[in-house]
Amino acid sequence: MKKEIDDLEKCLSDMRRCYKLNNVENCVCFYTAFKILLLEARELESKYKNNDKFETLRKEIEDVWNRFTDSEKDCLGCQECVAQVIYEKYPKRLRKIYLEDGI
Repeated sequence: MKKEIDDLEKCLSDMRRCYKLNNVENCVCFYTAFKILLLEARELESKYKNNDKFETLRKEIEDVWNRFTDSEKDCLGCQECVAQVIYEKYPKRLRKIYLEDGI
């Protein structure tokens, strides 16, 4: 198994804890974390397009991403923000989103 898939799976597994939160789709931290996961999955797509595990992870990430609306996002103020796991794992993507692309 490739480390990239394992990393993606671990991050997604951590983010699943947020699914039960009310209005999580309006959380800027959750939104940003899934934007990072989506970008990572899209970059890995050509490399792992025939890998069932990767395809399952990619589909879940895209399903969550597609539930976001254009509504204003706020931090929900979680005591332990799970999105931090994503930010630490993919700091270059986070930096690119905020500094180059804008969010």
